[in-house]
Amino acid sequence: MHGLGKRILARPLGLLALCAIVGIILAEYLPAWSFWFLVGTDVVFAALAWRGKGIIYLLIVTLFIFATLHQTALLETRAHPLFIEIEKQNASCGCVVTGRVEKAFRRDMPGSKPGAAWFQATEISAPDIQRRFMGHTALKLSTSKTTALPPGEYRIEGTLHLAPTPDNPGQFDQRDHDARLGLATELRARQVTLLRKDRLNIPAFMQETAENCREWIKQQLSLEMEDSTSESTLIQAIVLGASEAATDEMEKPFRQTGTMHLFAVSGLHVAIVGFIFLLFLRPFGARRSVMLAILLPALFGYAFVTGLRPATMRAAVMAAVFFSAPLFHRRSDSLNSLGAAALLILGFDTQQLFSAGFQLSFGVIAAIAILNPLIRKPFMRFVDADPFIPKTLLTVWQHHWIAAKAFLLGLFTVSAAATCGSVPFMMEHFHIITPSSLLANMALVPMAFLVLFTAIVTLLSAVLHLHLFQSLFINANWFFAKTTFLIAQLFSYAPASHYYLPALGLAPSAPIEFNVLRMPGGGAAQHLRVGDENWLLDVGAAKDFRYILRAYLQHRGVNSISGLVLSQSGSQHIGGTTPMLHEYPVNSINQSVLEPWRAGQNRRKMSLIYSDGLEARQLAADDSLIFGNAGSMSASGTVLYPPRTALPKRANDRALVMRLDLGPYRILWCNDAGFLAEKTILDAFTGMDLHCDIIVRNQHADDFSMLPEFLDAVHPRFIITSNNSFPPDQKLTPQLREDCAARKITLLDQAQTGAIILKAWPQRMEIAPFKQPGQTIIITPRSAEL
Repeated sequence: MHGLGKRILARPLGLLALCAIVGIILAEYLPAWSFWFLVGTDVVFAALAWRGKGIIYLLIVTLFIFATLHQTALLETRAHPLFIEIEKQNASCGCVVTGRVEKAFRRDMPGSKPGAAWFQATEISAPDIQRRFMGHTALKLSTSKTTALPPGEYRIEGTLHLAPTPDNPGQFDQRDHDARLGLATELRARQVTLLRKDRLNIPAFMQETAENCREWIKQQLSLEMEDSTSESTLIQAIVLGASEAATDEMEKPFRQTGTMHLFAVSGLHVAIVGFIFLLFLRPFGARRSVMLAILLPALFGYAFVTGLRPATMRAAVMAAVFFSAPLFHRRSDSLNSLGAAALLILGFDTQQLFSAGFQLSFGVIAAIAILNPLIRKPFMRFVDADPFIPKTLLTVWQHHWIAAKAFLLGLFTVSAAATCGSVPFMMEHFHIITPSSLLANMALVPMAFLVLFTAIVTLLSAVLHLHLFQSLFINANWFFAKTTFLIAQLFSYAPASHYYLPALGLAPSAPIEFNVLRMPGGGAAQHLRVGDENWLLDVGAAKDFRYILRAYLQHRGVNSISGLVLSQSGSQHIGGTTPMLHEYPVNSINQSVLEPWRAGQNRRKMSLIYSDGLEARQLAADDSLIFGNAGSMSASGTVLYPPRTALPKRANDRALVMRLDLGPYRILWCNDAGFLAEKTILDAFTGMDLHCDIIVRNQHADDFSMLPEFLDAVHPRFIITSNNSFPPDQKLTPQLREDCAARKITLLDQAQTGAIILKAWPQRMEIAPFKQPGQTIIITPRSAEL
């Protein structure tokens, strides 16, 4: 233990970085009034540390200094009076704001819009809430223009609002993301008055220059690749991190093999670029100080042209600290250098600690530094030459064979250590583990090196106007990119290449769960889990698959779909089916007997669903569907609508209406059913028990729905309903609110609740609104109540 303590104390910067991390996490949960307490504590322990009271006081003062820095960052965003006031009002408010446009917002940032800019407000007048705010407040400025306003001073009239919170489990939290960037709210401009334009704005000038450099690099790397857009996009993603043009189909094999980091310029890319520059510099025999004087600006220049992304800057700082240690007569120690880089980065921006990129970067490098020697040691006897044979007696081929084995072993052990370091963070942020990543990285990292190396030589040829060589290297890079993609596909097809796991901290699962997701624009998607069987009832629009449905399924740890039930052919209900089938294995598809309709665009859309050979079961009134069993509980569905003889032209009137029997509970799945469907059900099932505990419905766009006689026949206790302000015909009607109030039916408006999570046990069902934690409703079977 004494030896372990000495080894820890031998890396003081790593120890200080750990204290800084603890302090930031502590400040995240402290109330805003604790700021001055932290400042006072800083002063006391700084004085003790200054008087030489021991390293323990230095560690404590580091903890509290970083806690104070993070508390300051929180006071500028989530604890800002403007943020608190607008969050309390839960609505936007009109305002007149004076301040400066600092720079354009990066286009690759999540939630960024054309024309968005970083606005530093100095005075905010909000008459709607009768408040006035003075002092510097960072805002995200949005205008109707496609290009950002030039830097300068402005007076802007508009509205202030907060980004929406997630509506569904696993969905990206734009509000938290904006706050982590240091933005208090978003300012939507209605009228803009320029007070004074900047003659020279250094940050904006640098950003514009970086944009121009990136565009030139993209142009040079994509020459002669007009017919190979996939390979060109992959090269740009690996070299510049420009993955905006990458399709889901292109990203899929990299995502499923744990090699998606190749698409984001990070520590790996900076390390490869640094190694390539060292290869170019070594033949000149320059001293280490001269090589570093060239290498470090080159690394930061690479970070500059790739957009000064936080991941790239982190890697450049880490590389600079590691390589610069000998200049200060210090030994380059990975953990000590890592600690120094963490202190520099977190000292500049404490919010970096909560980004997935920061955690993955530092977690992986720390794991490599700690675990790589331990993993490598047992294998060294297979690599090293026989110790009893002098090295001078080894042949050239034996030397090459030993070097090749050492290279392969290094790839394996570094990949194994990196995998161990990344697993906890991959599970936390992406809910995935990728057993194939160990071997996939061994194959794809060298390919990424070849792509980067060839790209650099291509750009040097372009600068020197060596067009013949440039053309040669472009074609070589096309081959390397093509091979990289094929290797990633090969590993993604391997059995057990990846698994999705449920998010950490999920409560013990109920035998049956039915989750009603909130989909924008009138779409619908529900997830039914019966034991280990997973069913999807509609899948929403194609545009919502990536950020809502897939994110939700990954959050829940779903790896395969037992079956799809498609209610109708509307794109808001089935649009996500094609990407769903490419992402997940699906065993069966079930749809309305009236679909696909005899003509029209939706028929062509539905035909794409069956291009992989899957056939759909046609469901009509009185048909049943078995979802599965979970212990003593079973789940099934009975179709109530449409009859086989119906001929409605509107998609909403062809939609399935199904009663779901989930153990002792009944849920009526109505979709967009309107007047025609409800009247048909009442006439066809006269005298039958239509009582249900819950109705799940969408607002019919063209017709009356939830007729009083239908509500009386079904007699639900709860109605879960969509409610979208746009388009206007998807808005919940006041009449339905009145009818529910008169019948003492609890109306769960998803505009307020977000997703609704239903968990069923034999004795009870929990109804949990996602956006209203702590307001869970518990019901018992009606038979028990009677």
